[in-house]
Amino acid sequence: MTQFDTPGIALRNGGLTNAREIGAYAIAQAIKLALTYAVSFSGLLSPLYLAAFKAGGAIGVVPVTFAINIIWGSVALLLFLALRAALGGVPLMIGGSGRDSAFTSRGGEIGAFIIAYVLLMIVVLLLHSAYLGPVYAALSRGGQSQIVFAIALAISLVNALIVYPIFIGLRSAFCKS
Repeated sequence: MTQFDTPGIALRNGGLTNAREIGAYAIAQAIKLALTYAVSFSGLLSPLYLAAFKAGGAIGVVPVTFAINIIWGSVALLLFLALRAALGGVPLMIGGSGRDSAFTSRGGEIGAFIIAYVLLMIVVLLLHSAYLGPVYAALSRGGQSQIVFAIALAISLVNALIVYPIFIGLRSAFCKS
């Protein structure tokens, strides 16, 4: 008889979150960021942004940026749910007992993710329009596009790190059994 037994599903996935779920979120965010920057640097969205700028000036770009961010957030949510299921990290409050590997969610969880994501997206858009836009423009004019990329990546990483605890807090409030 051994005293070292593997923890059961209830212990592993019984709290607000667990390591497998955190890992799934981190991987999903890394994939989303890689895709986001790949599409951005490919120039695929340039005609869309140019049309928005011609139609409404700098303010015309904001709704396009908001809509594109909503699409990226949806991609991140689907990746997160799929990876969480693949890693067996579905919390009991979401999947119930024995469903730690189910591709599942609840309305409260999706609502919590949307609120957390959109809240931080609005903060970042305001930050960009108020402070970072002129900084990016000055750095780009000075040939410092690598610094622009580094700042944008750092902000994206911090944003992803802040969204998760807000999401978990809201989910725990919205998904009480």
